[in-house]
Amino acid sequence: MSKNKYARKSRMSEDEFKKLVNLFALDMDAASIAEALGFSRNTVNAYLHRIRRRIAEHSMQFSLELQTLGERFFVLRQAGRRHEPAGPVVIYGAIQRNRTIYVDVHAERLREALDTIFSGRMYVEGTLDPMTGERFSTYVDLDFGEEGVFEPKQGFVVQRHSPAEELPRFLLFTRSRIHRLRGIRAEVFPLHLKETEFRFNFSGVSIYSMLMRLFTERRLE
Repeated sequence: MSKNKYARKSRMSEDEFKKLVNLFALDMDAASIAEALGFSRNTVNAYLHRIRRRIAEHSMQFSLELQTLGERFFVLRQAGRRHEPAGPVVIYGAIQRNRTIYVDVHAERLREALDTIFSGRMYVEGTLDPMTGERFSTYVDLDFGEEGVFEPKQGFVVQRHSPAEELPRFLLFTRSRIHRLRGIRAEVFPLHLKETEFRFNFSGVSIYSMLMRLFTERRLE
């Protein structure tokens, strides 16, 4: 077992681990990473699972603070065909003023949450303005693309350049990633959602540098 200051109980050397993190940052799948590094797919998947857990831990330390920040909160509900009644809440989250998005999955509705994102049809409810308490409720069909995601209800209009403008982009980004992961198990969906959140929020930053900073501060468990 190689000594590695970035990961505990590592079968990889530091150089091999950094190569794995770099390929993960480039959004390569486990099979491609395994082939590039010469490790088994099971070994690579085990490391990717540990990395996603660290990403989720990193996100949680910020999302837990949102309850006191008066940010724009939202929930996603299941939806069938248009105009059918909204189903139960499957995902909830918040958008900060700096456009950072935090999301979590309802712990008892993992399969429903995954199916909702995969289908692209859902109801979104939330707070449009935390200062006035103004709320919105709207049907979403991601098959319409970014220009037609929201079907306005109750006079809801997302103003240009507002933080709420990020929500449709995030939903489209999330769905595109989930479509790439056909066969994903519901129990690991929350970790993949947190990875998607991380990549979306730091889209203009080096994901590799961000991750290596996390592993330098505390070794990967």
